[in-house]
Amino acid sequence: MATVRSVVELLEKWWPPRLAAPWDNVGLLLGDKAEPIQSVITCLTVTQSVVDEAVESGVGMIVSHHPVLFNSVKRLTAETVQGRNLLRLLAKKIAVYSPHTAHDSAPGGVNDQIAALLRLENVVPLKPGAEAGKCKLVVFVPENALDKLSRALFQTGAGMIGKYTECSFWHPGNGTFLPGEGANPAIGQVGKRENVPELRVEFLCEQRGLDRTVAALRANHPYEEPAFDLFPLLPAPGGQGEGRIGKLSSEKTAWEMVVECHALLGGQQIQLIGPADRAVNRVAIGCGAAGAWAQEALGAGADLFVTGEMRYHEELEAFQAGVSVILLGHHTSERFAMVRMAQRLQVGIPSLKAWPAQKDDLERHVLLGR
Repeated sequence: MATVRSVVELLEKWWPPRLAAPWDNVGLLLGDKAEPIQSVITCLTVTQSVVDEAVESGVGMIVSHHPVLFNSVKRLTAETVQGRNLLRLLAKKIAVYSPHTAHDSAPGGVNDQIAALLRLENVVPLKPGAEAGKCKLVVFVPENALDKLSRALFQTGAGMIGKYTECSFWHPGNGTFLPGEGANPAIGQVGKRENVPELRVEFLCEQRGLDRTVAALRANHPYEEPAFDLFPLLPAPGGQGEGRIGKLSSEKTAWEMVVECHALLGGQQIQLIGPADRAVNRVAIGCGAAGAWAQEALGAGADLFVTGEMRYHEELEAFQAGVSVILLGHHTSERFAMVRMAQRLQVGIPSLKAWPAQKDDLERHVLLGR
């Protein structure tokens, strides 16, 4: 029988959490990995309708694109909509996993799927290096403290490179310091300059986990004031990143692209910003609320930017810059991928029944004018 853990492992193989944006909250957000499950539903957001369906259907797990828990929660009661939803899920032991921006940015993820539907060629990340909220931590430590410090940092996730863990590099040198008045040096004495053999040790770290890593460094380093450096890293050429940009095989008008997007993705409120007859060839993509990437699209030479939603001033900026914009609607730009995810989970774990939630969006009524 499948378990929550087996689903999590499959999802994280497809959409590695390290690809998520630093501000995001991805992964298993509710539930016990050891819990056996027979069915899963996928959705864009854990709404009350999704919770109703999950409870009534007796599913063991929900895979929600958007995190069910995003901001810090200090109180969980039935006095709020979120509280009521979570309490119902907890009572039924229904786990919730969210891949969110890892799913957006991963190879074969939401943005890649839109690029494939639009048959774009030579597709590359629009914002290279989202994989990358990574940095290099360099710390200087006496050799006899290396093992303790390394173990502590590895436990925070430092030293991970692809499928390898506990990776580091060190080489010897000499460190000098002069303890001042009020100092409590681990080596030497106040007022006397010291020259100490030390090791320079390097670790690759995730920027979003730096607080924890630096806290572990300070707690496990023998010095009162450990010396360390943090270097943000540039993305490797050809690496992953956020959004996508590519070329159409042949030039089309902006309106032809609107019609094509509607045919492929549906949606009731697709909008076009810019002249309908504008010729477009180079297309940028950013699912969801990626409207702020209009500048990146312009800088990458895009004629057209396809996204979920955009603020008015971002729309105006794109219009004035001569970049056409197709607004699919947040739901339309991502919901299709959750339908596909259910199908993929069903194939990946044949013993598991998986389907997309029947209703996980707002109730919308559109006025059709003349």
